[in-house]
Amino acid sequence: MSGVAAAAGDGHEAAPLRASASCYGSTCDGQDPIAAGCNADATTAEAVSTRAGRIELRYSRACGANWARLVNGTGYTFMVENATTYQFWTAKSSNSWGNMVDGTVQARACVWLDVSNRECTGWH
Repeated sequence: MSGVAAAAGDGHEAAPLRASASCYGSTCDGQDPIAAGCNADATTAEAVSTRAGRIELRYSRACGANWARLVNGTGYTFMVENATTYQFWTAKSSNSWGNMVDGTVQARACVWLDVSNRECTGWH
């Protein structure tokens, strides 16, 4: 499954905005996916289980945006990045997510296991 297209990985097509979504693509950079209405159709493009919890790359077709979610990783630093933007956070609960980046280009999510080691999803 592609993080760019929720279905069969069919490229970087634009999706029509749903009434509940307040942004699309790069206009979603730095926005909260729930506040922007992007969580309504969210899918997990890829999830990787690590000793720091499960890092997920989330994708909204309606918003054309990606974000990272860390499950069961309280206290760990995690991020989402694409070719031009990145967002970092520290997980404050057992289900933490960060702000979005443009999902019309490939993105990935990472979690830091320690100062010099991180685990990431693939680029989607």
